[in-house]
Amino acid sequence: MRFIRVSLCCFRLIAIPAVLITIACAAFLWMSGSALFLVSLFWTKVITNVLLAGFVYVFRSSRFCFFHNLGFSLKYILLSMILMDWFVALIVLGSVALVL
Repeated sequence: MRFIRVSLCCFRLIAIPAVLITIACAAFLWMSGSALFLVSLFWTKVITNVLLAGFVYVFRSSRFCFFHNLGFSLKYILLSMILMDWFVALIVLGSVALVL
C-alpha cells in the first residue's frame, strides 16, 4: 500500500508531460490506422521516459529526501515513476490498438 502511495505521489512530478506524450502517441496511432506503428511508439516512450527520469534525477532529486528517510531509494522512486507511466501508456495505447 505504501508503495502505491509513494509511486503516485512521485508520479505527479512527471504526470503532465508523460500523459501528454502518451496521448500524442495514441493520436499518431489512430491517424496511422495500423498497429505496426506501435514499434516506433514503443521507442518514443522509451526515449521520453529516459529523458523524464533524467530531468527528475538532475533537477528534482532534492525533493526525495523525505522518501529517502522512509527507506525508498532514488532508483526505486524513478523505477516506480517509469512503471506508472508504462501502465498508463499500456492502457491508453492498448485500447486504441484494439479499436484499430
